[in-house]
This record gives sequence, C-alpha cells and structure tokens, in this order.
Amino acid sequence: MPSADLGTTNVWLALIAITSVVQLLIVIALLVGALRFYRRMEKTVDEVTAKHIAPVSARAHEVIDEIEDVMVRVRTFDDDVRRTLSRVGDGVGIATSAVRTKFWPVVGLLRGLKVGLSTLARSPGRSASQGRSASKPPVRAKVTKLSPKDASDVEAEQRFAYEGGASHARG
Repeated sequence: MPSADLGTTNVWLALIAITSVVQLLIVIALLVGALRFYRRMEKTVDEVTAKHIAPVSARAHEVIDEIEDVMVRVRTFDDDVRRTLSRVGDGVGIATSAVRTKFWPVVGLLRGLKVGLSTLARSPGRSASQGRSASKPPVRAKVTKLSPKDASDVEAEQRFAYEGGASHARG
C-alpha cells in the first residue's frame, strides 16, 4: 500500500505544479498587458501635453512676463510722479515764502490806505486844511468787536511784524 499512497501524492504534486505554471503564465500575461497599457497611456499624455498644454503654458508664461514688465513700469512711473509732486510742493513752498516776504510791505501799505480812507469817510465835511475847530469836540473812534475777517487782519499784521515788516512801518 505504500506505493499506492506515493502514486496519489505524485498526482497531487503534478496537479499543484501545473496550476503554479498556469498561475505564473497568467501573472506574466497581466504584467505584459499592464506594461502595454502604461506605454499607451504615456504616449497619450505626451501627445496631449505637446498639442494642448505646451502652447497654453507657453502663452501663460508670456502673459506673466508681460504683466511683470507692466508692473515694473507702473512702479517706476509711480515713483517718478511722487518725486515730481514732492519737488512741486517744495517749489510752491519756496515761492509762497518768497512772495510773503517780498509783498508784506505792500500789504501793509494797502491796509494803511484802507484805514486812512475809512477815517476820512467817517468825518464828512472836514478837510485837512480846516483843522480842528474849538467848538467841536474831538471825534472818538468807535470800538467795535472784531469780525472773523478783521481777526484774519490781526493775524496778518502779527505775521507781518514777525517777518520783519514792523521795522519798515512808521510807528
């Protein structure tokens, strides 16, 4: 009986060997199919990249480069405008200062003429040749409250005196 047992074992071993070979062939066939599928997909991806993605990518890079150039130009222009505005502001300040220092005596003279004319306008019928008569009491000046316009005159007179204009005026 021992030989019968070996015969059955040999059949079973042969059957296992055949199934192993079949399994190996199936795995090899699957690997070959997967390799072919991979190569086909790689070829398709390369074609899509070459036909569709590469031109769009190149154009996108060109647009990005143009945008960067425009941004550099805008920044340069902005810096130039700021520098120019700063220079103009400095020039206006210098011109304003020069005008104020040169024309304060003229402003003082015009204000003096204004006060003189208003004084003459208050005393109608009097001329400079008549002088004061003994019968009439001296005219007293009215004390009025300063209006906002007069307040600016006071401020201007103070600025005039501060800038050295008082040394030219008669006291």
